[in-house]
Amino acid sequence: MRITDSQRKLLELLLTPIVRHFVRKSLTIQTLYDVCKSVFIAVAEEELARGGTKVNVSTLSAATGVTRKEVKRIYRDQELPKVRSGISVTSRVIGQWEQSPRFSSKNKTPRTLTYKGVGSEFSELVLSVSRTLEASTVLKDLARIGAVAFTPRGVRLVKDVDRSLDEERWRIELAAQDMDALLKAVNDNIDNPEVTRNLHLHTEADNLYVDALPEAREWLLEEGKKHHRRVRSYLSKIDADISTGENPERLAGGRLVFSSFSYTELPKGRLIQSKKDS
Repeated sequence: MRITDSQRKLLELLLTPIVRHFVRKSLTIQTLYDVCKSVFIAVAEEELARGGTKVNVSTLSAATGVTRKEVKRIYRDQELPKVRSGISVTSRVIGQWEQSPRFSSKNKTPRTLTYKGVGSEFSELVLSVSRTLEASTVLKDLARIGAVAFTPRGVRLVKDVDRSLDEERWRIELAAQDMDALLKAVNDNIDNPEVTRNLHLHTEADNLYVDALPEAREWLLEEGKKHHRRVRSYLSKIDADISTGENPERLAGGRLVFSSFSYTELPKGRLIQSKKDS
């Protein structure tokens, strides 16, 4: 299938940051090709099933252009990557802990919760977010990423946790989710101009004073955290898992993604040092 010049240009724009990541990590085009085959098949499986099409080697090969032999090897041997969508249960538990009055103190900070036993406060917290996971499983994951601390009174949420033990993998997964949501938002804005558009804004300045960049970077980080807290507070009022409305028949299940990021660089492309590093 031939593509138009505009389609080719769009693909080049989308692939450039991905290829840049591969080159910086000393990964070759062959590695990218091998990974792409598995991803193509995984995504095609999801999209075909969503459209009601029977998923088999033939339909996957036709949808992706990957040879039947390769599809058999990847699909039948289950060498497929996991296609992630949405935020993890662990992250939702943190959000619930921060926002729900049930688990916050009078000054709206996360309370220390009891965690031992089936009827513990932490068990109630997890149950308010998901009925499919055990509280002990979620607690272990929170401890693994350093999001909680254990005290004689119970377990407390550590403030401003934005790192995990496997930080590189965590940040790449977050970037992948951001990219997926961004492309969906852009396509939705293009395909459905008659409805309120998805938020898509970009602010850039390219002649800033270099000595002011570290402070600007810290300011954006703090302001971004405050804004996300406001967004989570607003969403908690219309989230069926958090706010029980007067109408029990009110349809729920809608999903909303709000993401933000900033990037700062010196004129020659070197990363800005923080005050702690200088």
